[in-house]
Amino acid sequence: MCIAIVESHAFSDKLNVRFKNSVQPLGGAISAKHQVLSLVHAQGEWHGGRIRWGFPTVIQGRKKWLRHAKVERRRSPFWKSWQPLLIPVQAFIERNTLSGVSAFARFTADTPFWIGGLWAKDDEEVASLVMLTQPADSTVSPFHHRMPVSMDFNGAQHWIDTGHVPDTSILLQASPMDHFE
Repeated sequence: MCIAIVESHAFSDKLNVRFKNSVQPLGGAISAKHQVLSLVHAQGEWHGGRIRWGFPTVIQGRKKWLRHAKVERRRSPFWKSWQPLLIPVQAFIERNTLSGVSAFARFTADTPFWIGGLWAKDDEEVASLVMLTQPADSTVSPFHHRMPVSMDFNGAQHWIDTGHVPDTSILLQASPMDHFE
């Protein structure tokens, strides 16, 4: 599963101009429970800012942090009330879970891209997000069986307008990493 993202400086600059705020990309990789730069459409308006990555919940009597949602389950009763959001990124990082060796890979595209997600408020009224995942494509599948739903601008617009993941995908490149902190 995607264990970290690298935020896009280009997108954050545009969001700051659009929403008259000064949200700066965090340096390095961002992992779960951090505040993630996001773009949401709520009450008929666009909002840009940071939302916590991970949703606290109790499953079988144990507290867990939901960080990902399978796109195939988007219409299940649990996820149905959650709203679409977009996460602007330069890259995402996966742990190699298929080889038995602890290794990581960074996945990038020619330009910054969007990861689709869902957001809602938890019991304490804190906005939280989960990333949508899909079966891995041929670039990611040597490292992991799932990957974030990644899209270009047109796909992102389709996701926000309809709540349906677009059929198109972006071309990703993999770069093995010696380590990840």
